[in-house]
Amino acid sequence: MMVQIFFHGTRGSFPISSKDHTKYGGHTSCVSILFDNQWFILDAGSGLIDAPKIIEDKNIKRCHLFLSHLHLDHIIGLPAFPLSWDPTFEINLYCGMSLEFKGLKNALNSLFTPPYFPVKWDDFKARRLYKDFVAGESLQLNDTVSMKTIPLNHPGGACGYKLIVGNRSIVYLSDTSHEKGMFDKCVKFSKYCDLLIYDSTYCDSEFSAVANYGHSTWQIACELANKASAKQLALFHHDPSHTDEFINKMEFEARLNFPNTFAAACGMAIEI
Repeated sequence: MMVQIFFHGTRGSFPISSKDHTKYGGHTSCVSILFDNQWFILDAGSGLIDAPKIIEDKNIKRCHLFLSHLHLDHIIGLPAFPLSWDPTFEINLYCGMSLEFKGLKNALNSLFTPPYFPVKWDDFKARRLYKDFVAGESLQLNDTVSMKTIPLNHPGGACGYKLIVGNRSIVYLSDTSHEKGMFDKCVKFSKYCDLLIYDSTYCDSEFSAVANYGHSTWQIACELANKASAKQLALFHHDPSHTDEFINKMEFEARLNFPNTFAAACGMAIEI
């Protein structure tokens, strides 16, 4: 059984573009997983623009799109997602942070509408189905795929995901800080996963000034991966100010703490 993971966007907060941001890219959070012609997408940052490239040679007419929360950097790709405009395509949207906004459909309609966007969300062409849930619930997607969820520590809240595909698991914990209680919960949630994608926005030397921003560090990512006995660690949600050189150094140092670590880059693909 082969599961393919694609990193379309690996930045956080906002997209960035410069000569110093080419190796790891500038798109914001978006990861997708292909398994047996099933397509699962984690977050809808600007990286979602590039996501359809991976299914160009496949007869896929549906995706399952899971949003960690509704901050702009995690949903800004929706109107630029080419398949949002395809009337033959079905998008199943899931969010564990939308009930307080009268549901995900209502929340998206409040943003993608004039004067903030020239087209109303209701007027997009794709068929859209919505699943509002409470972070912490488990979702059974079909006979072979399930999704576990966990509430994260972030301003306004966020939801972490564990996609279980057969005997493989991918954990996605973006936009969370690492207080002791949260860290211990994340260890339990991530136990023995095949791939841990973790918020590594900062390093320890930066953290005191941003401790209340709801993000974490690569040092905590390595500690979490070790304690959870994860097989691989992807450093994710890179701060826009971090250049290729900075992230290269971060990756090198992280591998001294957890050898099977890589800094996620836009366009990267792996198999588990």
